[in-house]
Amino acid sequence: MKLRDKIKQRMAELAEDETSPWEPVPARFGEATIRRTWTHDTPDYHQRDWPEPTYHVHVFLTMVAGKIIMGTAPAPWVGRSDSEIPLWLAEAILEDAELGLDSQRQMDMRHARRGGRSGDGVRR
Repeated sequence: MKLRDKIKQRMAELAEDETSPWEPVPARFGEATIRRTWTHDTPDYHQRDWPEPTYHVHVFLTMVAGKIIMGTAPAPWVGRSDSEIPLWLAEAILEDAELGLDSQRQMDMRHARRGGRSGDGVRR
């Protein structure tokens, strides 16, 4: 089974599992979209930007033409950003959703997959 098929299957499983923290999102484009949501207390210093006592943090994974688009919305006053991610990273985020919000861990994983080489090809 190809990795993208495995990921699509896992996304469907998580979306259907009522005990899973991932939830399905009606897809406006793409083949499937799921979302993981956390709720946090609004810090005092953001009360002017977001007067609600809590706010939501989201990680979205959308499969589009066999590729994965990850959307992250770390706070309502920041907005959402989308980027295409490699399939291996999507697979890891499905098992550890907080990885979607942790750019340092993502960079460390990418670095490790390159065998310790940085972008310039020099082993570090």
